[in-house]
Amino acid sequence: MIRLVEPTSVPDNFPPLQDVIRRFGAWRVLLAALSALIRRERASQRPPPMSADGLSDHMRRDIGLPPKRGPLPLQDPARIRLPHLF
Repeated sequence: MIRLVEPTSVPDNFPPLQDVIRRFGAWRVLLAALSALIRRERASQRPPPMSADGLSDHMRRDIGLPPKRGPLPLQDPARIRLPHLF
């Protein structure tokens, strides 16, 4: 598989590569370029963000989201059956 990369335009305020190599050394510049390349590759391989639509209300509450369905309807206190305590 061939991956085409479009060249990006470099702003005029960046120093030429030779100046950077002279200032920091060839190995440091090479390692910085390789690490930037690896980080960019890893960032592009991340899975897409998950949707919370498939989570249950319990899981949604655990992560701070509101439930999918509205709150339970209020019940009439006169119709609530309480267990016998005595």
